[in-house]
Amino acid sequence: MSVVCLDLDGTLIDSVPDLASAMNRLHADLGLSAIDGALIRRLIGRGARDLVRRVHHHIGEREPEDIDALAGRFVAYYQEVLTDSTACFPGALEALGALRDHGHRLALTTNKPSEPTQKIIHHLGLEPYFDVVLAGDSLSFKKPDPRHLTEAVARCGGGGAVMVGDSGTDAAAAHAAGMPLVAVSFGYRPGPLSDLRAATVIDSLHELPAAVAAVMPRG
Repeated sequence: MSVVCLDLDGTLIDSVPDLASAMNRLHADLGLSAIDGALIRRLIGRGARDLVRRVHHHIGEREPEDIDALAGRFVAYYQEVLTDSTACFPGALEALGALRDHGHRLALTTNKPSEPTQKIIHHLGLEPYFDVVLAGDSLSFKKPDPRHLTEAVARCGGGGAVMVGDSGTDAAAAHAAGMPLVAVSFGYRPGPLSDLRAATVIDSLHELPAAVAAVMPRG
């Protein structure tokens, strides 16, 4: 048996437009300047609180004392728009279907909280493809902790495993778990793709089944 662990945001879906919309609504409340999706794309990956903090830093604002409350407001705004513009990257459904047809079990391993994760994957038709879904609040730990991946693999029945992701968080978790990483070139990260030390890189999800076959551990 083999398992493919897949990240969500920046790997299977482009959620930046809706995240930017929610952040700009928060900024309007605070009288701060609007930001564009490119900034969100660079800073996303470690949860709402970290995103709010890092955006404040990048626009030259001090970290607010009520950061937890602001993060809560951001999440509430995001919940209102999370399926407005979010879409699968081209080839996502076809790739997931092909991976299942090849006998792989699939685990979604995301740091996004469970509620928006479930709403988005249901809305986009991703839900039926996954044997296991582990969100950022499913366990007492999340990526880059490798246990987020190893627990997903265990729940899928064990066996050889590969991680598919786009960010340093995904890379750190995969390397610590001893899994080869298939990196997508079109995802969200602040630094160069080479920093991920991926086993292979793909430019389209249409390439994913072949890439997984090439790096999946044998035996």
